[in-house]
Amino acid sequence: PGRERRVAPGDPVFPAYTPERPLSATAFELETITVLLQREVGRNIFAPGYPVAVFSPLIVQEPGGLPLLGGLESGVPLEVGTGWQITAAISRATEAELAGAGDAYPEAVLATYLGTDGITQRTRDLAQALAATASAADPYHQAKVIAAYLQRDPRFTYATRAPLPEDPDQDLVDFFLFDTENGQVGYCEYYATTMAMMARSLGIPARVAVGYAPGDRVEQGVYEYRERNAHLWAELYFPGYGWQIFEATKSIDPVVRLSGGSVVPPVGTGRGVDPFGEFEEGVDPGTISNLRSFEPVEGGFQPGEEKPKAEVTSGN
Repeated sequence: PGRERRVAPGDPVFPAYTPERPLSATAFELETITVLLQREVGRNIFAPGYPVAVFSPLIVQEPGGLPLLGGLESGVPLEVGTGWQITAAISRATEAELAGAGDAYPEAVLATYLGTDGITQRTRDLAQALAATASAADPYHQAKVIAAYLQRDPRFTYATRAPLPEDPDQDLVDFFLFDTENGQVGYCEYYATTMAMMARSLGIPARVAVGYAPGDRVEQGVYEYRERNAHLWAELYFPGYGWQIFEATKSIDPVVRLSGGSVVPPVGTGRGVDPFGEFEEGVDPGTISNLRSFEPVEGGFQPGEEKPKAEVTSGN
């Protein structure tokens, strides 16, 4: 079972240890973005990268009661015309850094994101065969070649409507990869799930994230997201660098990373972008992407303002 933890506006999303926290300050940039609601979306709070602080009442979902981020929800109703701000660590990790990250995965990550129930042997064999073609035997290049295979192989077709297995016991990933009779057609859920499960079969922790694909640019630094931008994608875990996106869906541009030169050794333990237990009010929020007119949700405030007295407090 999971756990819900309430966090006061502006407090760190994870005030103590989490294996998801980035440990390389040079591979991440702090940025504060503003989200303005133009229609009702429930209580889901969407965040880019690794969320450091949300300046509105927050509920953090922790899978298995572990210090992991399963989801973010607003601690108050979200009204159209209001919004919130989030400070997040945005990854700029290079291929060299991720290739050298190693496989010293924390126990909480291994316990939660390596399950392969239902995966078939031929799916495992295909993942192994693709990994063998990678330019290096590290998890990053193995994952990169799998994502490229799903995006580029002409046997796979993207469609917003796709068939399901006639046999309810057939694994969806196996169906998508090998059912040539139905044309191997799928949408983002098919691609992301397949990417994640193939990575797990190689011993790489992976998860499927839910949110939005890139929206429409309205003006410099301002983007509009609509329901049609709803999207799922795979994220793989790299020690010291946290969760990294691997886009496998044909309709979305792949993630492009700088090469970074020679392989970088693994990141050691220690201070990162958000040092353990040392996030303080007034911390530099990094680049702030603001809107001309912005009304925070109830109990929320903007970085740099005096923190209001909130009824929602940190704690379990």
